[in-house]
Amino acid sequence: MNKQKGITAIELITAIAIAGILTAVGWPVFNHMVARRQVVNGVNVVKSTLDVANSRAIANPRVHCGVYFDVDAKPPRMTVFFDDIYNNKYDPGYDRVYLNPVSLDNNVSISIVDMPDDVAIYRGDGSLKYGVKFKIKHNAYANEKTIEIAKSTGSISVE
Repeated sequence: MNKQKGITAIELITAIAIAGILTAVGWPVFNHMVARRQVVNGVNVVKSTLDVANSRAIANPRVHCGVYFDVDAKPPRMTVFFDDIYNNKYDPGYDRVYLNPVSLDNNVSISIVDMPDDVAIYRGDGSLKYGVKFKIKHNAYANEKTIEIAKSTGSISVE
């Protein structure tokens, strides 16, 4: 007897149907996981940028170093600068840039809860001029994290 090797059309269609069902069920979960990861990545970028400004301010107590949050830019970006004229805000014409703008992901936005002039200014002892609170959220999914910086210590907490 001659036995034929291979698969039948019914077996192929069944395998394709199963793969399609698994994809349909898994795709929303995958997208939600990617959105969560983008928010966490945004939080890490913001924390790193704030740490740079804090470290620079502590390195020279006579220099105030700040982070300007350009929340209207697409994608949002942050600029670390020296507050040369001690007015507690970012003046592009007067303040020197310490670190070129750092951008977040296109799908992530920053919303200010409590931050004067969209800026966080670190003093030489590591404290902030003002307490700061803002949210990083995904534009398409309901993922968000709140970042708060303590005025007295400059310590960063994420909720």
